[in-house]
Parts: sequence; structure tokens; C-alpha cells
Amino acid sequence: MTIPRVTDKRTRTCEGCLLHTNNDVCGGRSPWGDSLEFPRLRRPLGDAVEAPERIVMNLLDQIEAEIVAARERKPVDVRPGDVVRVHVKIVEGDKQRVQVFEGTVIRIKKGGPRTTLTVRKVASGVGVERIFPVTSPNVAKIDVVARHKVRRAKLHFLRSRRGKSARLKPIRDFKPTVQR
Repeated sequence: MTIPRVTDKRTRTCEGCLLHTNNDVCGGRSPWGDSLEFPRLRRPLGDAVEAPERIVMNLLDQIEAEIVAARERKPVDVRPGDVVRVHVKIVEGDKQRVQVFEGTVIRIKKGGPRTTLTVRKVASGVGVERIFPVTSPNVAKIDVVARHKVRRAKLHFLRSRRGKSARLKPIRDFKPTVQR
């Protein structure tokens, strides 16, 4: 009498005792060794062991926290609708200069150290948007020039507006961080 071989969906012949309750069916051995065992079936129930993905993400969070702590930049109070000047470091060959991008913040995507600002301006009749990582070392500083009253968190409707319809209502008693 021959022992029946059990196949899984990937047409491998036997996965050892992971698929069987009786060791007599396959003899308790896998032709590929222990490297292709199913870890979910071997893991104890409950939260006794952390998933490898969670360990990696915790490590990434720790590294990001260390990078942000090493930057020592004070946080800037930036909101959607603010007119900001973003000073960006640009490297051209062996020279380095600072370029200023001034526009309206239309979106803030928060993610701790991965927070980004989307800044929009109209240059020569063409709308230009740039996304700036707030904690990037290439962003030298962010100055808030003016603040506007908005009732949305994302101001994507400004993309389709031109002229007077693209105006926002200014907050009059706002003190800018830098003079124009």
C-alpha cells in the first residue's frame, strides 16, 4: 500500500505535518526542510509574539523619531489657507543656494515626521504646486506671511478657480512671522 501524497495549491507535494493531524500520512518530513513552514500555524494564540511587520514598523518609528529629534527645528504653525514662504536648499554641482517658493497652502498631510505641505502659486498664468516634507533637511525654513479664513481642510477647489473667485478672506489681526 502506498502513502497518499498531499498537495497544496502551489502544486508542492507535501508540507509535512502542518496540514495533517496524523504523522503517518507524510512521515512528518518536508522535502524543502523547515524554511517553507507556515508561520501562522506555528505561532501561539494571542499577543504572545509580535508580528515581524510590527517589529519593523516600530523600528522605523524609532529611527524617524531620532531623526526628528536631531533636527532641533521648532514646529511652525501652518494651516490650510496660509500664504507661506518655503526656503528650499538647492544643490547645483558643488554650489548650494536657497530658493524661496511663496504660495498658498492647499493641503497638509499629517504623518508625524512624514508630514507634508502642498503649496500652490500661480506663476505667469500657470498654476504650480509643490509638495514639501516639513522635516526634510532641504527645507531651510518656513515663514507664514498671511493667514486666511477657510472652512475646508483641503483647498483643492482653488485649482479650478482664476482671478477674483480664487481669493480667500484674510484674517486682519494676524501677525506674520516675516515682513514682506
